Amino acid sequence: MSRTLKFTIPIMLVGFMLLAILVTWNRNSLTRLEEPLTTWCAKFTTDSPTLRSIVVFSTSLGAGDRLLAIGFALTIALITNRLWIHGFVFALFELSAIKLSPFLKGVFERQRPPTTPLPISFDSFPSGHALGSAVVYGFMLIWAFHRCRNLRWRWSLLILIGIWIIWMLICRLLLGVHYLSDVTAGCLIGLTWSFLAWEIADHLVHRYFPKNHSSTINH
Repeated sequence: MSRTLKFTIPIMLVGFMLLAILVTWNRNSLTRLEEPLTTWCAKFTTDSPTLRSIVVFSTSLGAGDRLLAIGFALTIALITNRLWIHGFVFALFELSAIKLSPFLKGVFERQRPPTTPLPISFDSFPSGHALGSAVVYGFMLIWAFHRCRNLRWRWSLLILIGIWIIWMLICRLLLGVHYLSDVTAGCLIGLTWSFLAWEIADHLVHRYFPKNHSSTINH
């Protein structure tokens, strides 16, 4: 495991576990603390139909068929760039994330905020949209970091993808369907999932195809 991932993955897992402990043992206090922000965000979006339309469209790219399509396109792009093991591992992790989200929601059973506009069958913690977005776009971010040799392009892509991930989290708040801890926890576990996927794929390539390791990663 690379030095960066050796520290990053445990830090993200610890962050998720701390939020999980708060949701489990101090749920009422945490909800009272977060409700004003969620209420303000929902009202802000309701007062601006144009913004709400943008938010609804953006959040549609963070779950369901559209996110699966984006993930499929990313898989094809990885395979096309001779990163077929990375593409295969990513596809497995993306599909597993579909099951991971409802499983975690069932474990914590946190109710949706009162600002949720329509009845939603799934619970609130962690946010499935945040988790799924972090898996797909997080993996895309890692690939951009390894692929781009030009520092200007590399950091431009990292910043753009990072902003997009953050925007997806904000969208869930603006719709009033999640608390801040929900989207933060979803993002943390999703990024952990994407980092693990990359690390496992990288390990498999390094172990079984050592001659092609550096050329495929930097291709």
